[in-house]
Amino acid sequence: MFDAIERVVEKSEVDPGDILALSFSTASFMLHLLDEHCQPLYHSVSWNDMRGASYREEAVENLDLDARYQKSGTEVSFLSGVLRLAWFRDQRPDLLEKTRWIADSMAYILHLFGAAEPVQEFGSYGRLTMIDLRTRDLDEGLARDFGLTLDKFPRVVESGTSIGKISKEAAKRTGLSEGTQLVVGVQDTMACQYGAGVVRGGQVNLNTGTFGNCSVVIDNLTLEHKLYTKCNPGLKNWTVEGMSFANAANLNWFREVFGQGEKFSALLTDDSAYDILTKEAAKSTPGANGITYLPYLSGTKNLPGGGTLRGTFNGFSMSTKRSDVIRAVLEGVCYEMCELIERQRNGGCPVDVVRLSGGVAHSPFWCQMHADIIGVPVEVPATKEAGTLGAAMAAGVGAGVYKDLVDAVDKCVAIEATYQPDSKMHAQYQDAFQRFKEMEAKLLPA
Repeated sequence: MFDAIERVVEKSEVDPGDILALSFSTASFMLHLLDEHCQPLYHSVSWNDMRGASYREEAVENLDLDARYQKSGTEVSFLSGVLRLAWFRDQRPDLLEKTRWIADSMAYILHLFGAAEPVQEFGSYGRLTMIDLRTRDLDEGLARDFGLTLDKFPRVVESGTSIGKISKEAAKRTGLSEGTQLVVGVQDTMACQYGAGVVRGGQVNLNTGTFGNCSVVIDNLTLEHKLYTKCNPGLKNWTVEGMSFANAANLNWFREVFGQGEKFSALLTDDSAYDILTKEAAKSTPGANGITYLPYLSGTKNLPGGGTLRGTFNGFSMSTKRSDVIRAVLEGVCYEMCELIERQRNGGCPVDVVRLSGGVAHSPFWCQMHADIIGVPVEVPATKEAGTLGAAMAAGVGAGVYKDLVDAVDKCVAIEATYQPDSKMHAQYQDAFQRFKEMEAKLLPA
């Protein structure tokens, strides 16, 4: 991390003295058990670590899960951060006994760069399922459900808050100036959302990549959809989020397993293997000639029992072509997002405009497919890898360059292209979308 920043500072040729503030976007909830000196007692535990999943039912047996959801906006799923903590409580109580701080990566990294004490922003704690949506603070009862107390958790701080200066040691290791402001950043999916300019009610961010999110901003709190709901750091509203554990990684999987020809062709042309694959997919028709693909290479959290689902093709016949199979993969990713938007709408969330960021945003064909399947205009920001911009805007707020994150969005986010839905194409996709949902239903555990 320090080396990476040093290389960026050198390559940019920017005078370090001109850099006003430093902020971060971090994945969550990445568990760090720290002693009183903020030194790790154990290696970092990733957000997708599954050690708590095996005894979820036992861990929540005596809990009122609906009441917990109504307070936190988060279900206790096989990926909940609080289950990993429960694992340590049961399997390694010696470590928790020694632990002074239960921190996420944001808190730990800020400390490494000079923060006097660990602090945490809302987005990461939301992943831990311990933030009260209405008070916007850690909740003692939500912690007590799992035998935890709040004294080990860093205090909650708004994204965009300046919390100190970069230390002499961090400056030496990075090439930054000692005394540069250190600012609380934004959890990764929220950083992408902000970087796409999605901060107002009715706006939706489809953030696409190895992990995908379908995030709609709401100004009035509703929990009818039963999806993950979180406080928006630095704002006074909320986001309802549906998750896609594989998303655009489905096309990467296809390229690696079945796309050796495209990878070789890419070496001989200016095209990428992905562009060659999407050009092939365009030879097929909406509905992929009857092929349906479930994009659940890593399961799904959005359906009851969805953790057991896996990537699945159905509908092959003697007339199936390679272009149909590739198109089915692209469509499957879109259908998963469309299904999430449908659920959000049915749960009372307005959907006025969709902005697409991440890997899919680089493909005009796939962007248009999203618009045609969802049936609403899809906007693509000029900055497609929006997470970095989101973190930079938080730094700008902390440095006083922007009044708040809404002001930062208004001044930093530009729309590069808008894809209007084709009503005829939308109608053609409806039968295929219905096949997709029926296939899900048949494969889910009874």
